[in-house]
Amino acid sequence: MGTGKSINSISSTLVELFSDERVTRDLNNQLFAGLTSGESVSIELDGLERFEIPPNSQHKVCSVVLQRDLTPTAEEVRVFCAVGGIEHASNGIIYPKYCFATVRYNEEGELYTYDLHASQLY
Repeated sequence: MGTGKSINSISSTLVELFSDERVTRDLNNQLFAGLTSGESVSIELDGLERFEIPPNSQHKVCSVVLQRDLTPTAEEVRVFCAVGGIEHASNGIIYPKYCFATVRYNEEGELYTYDLHASQLY
């Protein structure tokens, strides 16, 4: 079944394109839009007490998914990341410093929306 590119090649390309650095920059631009420089973002999520995400937080990409919907025809890349990085991981469960985010990119590779989650099992 020669389709040109192997899944491993496509996967590697996605990881390169949607690196920790890029996702950190893009997500921080969204999280801190409209705030004065140095101001933290105050967040409240179900299952967590209100918390602050400080400016210039680093995020860790946990997964990158390329999705193509056939009806209606659309493509997007979803990046799931640990906001503030990973505190620790145990038995396949990741514990972020602050919370998780799903960051969605359109066909042009531009971030168009994001959602924050209290756990990786949303």
